[in-house]
This record gives sequence, structure tokens and C-alpha cells, in this order.
Amino acid sequence: LTELSLPVLESIGGDMNIDDNAALTELSLPALESVGSYLSIEFNAALCQSIVDEIAARVEVQGDVIVGDNRDGC
Repeated sequence: LTELSLPVLESIGGDMNIDDNAALTELSLPALESVGSYLSIEFNAALCQSIVDEIAARVEVQGDVIVGDNRDGC
């Protein structure tokens, strides 16, 4: 999996995990507003951390937000 685009996804009732995808370079969740439990986006070696940070800052998450160990410097 190199790209994940869910342009109309607005909410998730439970957990959202996008973890351990070494080839993932693009993540697009433009309509996502809320996650009902926790959000985890980590250990995606080719995915820019800035993309992850933008999603984590914008989305309302009821539980923990775990982001890191993605690609820095892009």
C-alpha cells in the first residue's frame, strides 16, 4: 500500500490505526472530523510526519493520539 485516500470519511466510532506501512507515502483524510477512541499513525517509514501532524491537530479524538516514527524532514 503506497497511498491511502478516504475523501468522504467524516468519522470513526472506534479506533483508527495506520501503523507499520513501510511503503505508504500519501495519506489523505480531508473530511475526517472525529475519532471515537484513539488515533494511531506510526511506524510508516515513507510517510511524512508533517502530514500526520496536520491530521492529528485537525481531528477531534476522544482517546489517545499516538503519532511518531514516520518520515522526518519532509
